[in-house]
Amino acid sequence: SLRAERAVLDALSRGASAEEALRRMERSAMSFYVTAFQSAIFNRVLAQREEAGTLGSLLEGDLAFMHASRASFVVGEAELADPEMAGRLARFEVSPSGPMWGTTMRRAVGEVARTELDALLATGVDEAALKRFAEGGGDIPGDRRPLRVPVIDPEVEGGADEHGPFVRCAFELPRGCFATSVMREIMGEEERPKDSLTAEDAELR
Repeated sequence: SLRAERAVLDALSRGASAEEALRRMERSAMSFYVTAFQSAIFNRVLAQREEAGTLGSLLEGDLAFMHASRASFVVGEAELADPEMAGRLARFEVSPSGPMWGTTMRRAVGEVARTELDALLATGVDEAALKRFAEGGGDIPGDRRPLRVPVIDPEVEGGADEHGPFVRCAFELPRGCFATSVMREIMGEEERPKDSLTAEDAELR
């Protein structure tokens, strides 16, 4: 927000370090920026999985997210060889998860972990910086979120009213998800840059 930016700029103009200046922000503003930062990294990982065609599959080292319980488990050779796993993926019982980077976030394993770490490092922030931020009183615990979610009970119909023709789309989403993300896919709007931040990003795609 403009108020937060002014507070930071004022502190910098008075000789404060970048870290000291950031701490002049109100806690709510800081929380917004931290969540937007985490979401931008998550979206980078999500885009990479989309491009690789692995969004609907599990990789060795993934942390699989169980939609019913919101628990997770590490995917190893045994899980990949399980003949039931393909059906569980198709039914959206499980999905690959992505990182909301923070000090207590559960890490993936192997190559998946390296990919997620690279997404963090691409921002110019490393794990040591996250730890320093937390030790200085910052709130950045971290979490895992599913890289895909089910669109529940979708309905589409067309018609016309006093305003003219319309198309009505109705559906339900799990908590923490945005209908605007689904509508963007349906309407084929121009994609935003992978690292652009909006209020929607602050709550996760």
